[in-house]
Amino acid sequence: MDIETSLITFDIFVVAAFAWFYYYFHTMITAVLEFNDELVKKIKEGQTVVTPSEDNMQMRLDDWLGDEEE
Repeated sequence: MDIETSLITFDIFVVAAFAWFYYYFHTMITAVLEFNDELVKKIKEGQTVVTPSEDNMQMRLDDWLGDEEE
């Protein structure tokens, strides 16, 4: 394989990599913006945002670590 073929192959690889990165980041940013819009709409409608329930295992760990410090 001569140098021109190698350079053309590398250029095609670089262009394909940039296209994939554009697609990847575009879809990720779009998903985050859509989620943000839905969250803002729910807040403005007066619905409460669902908060995660208390983690019993984390509370037990915190209590146990508090006992260890004493």
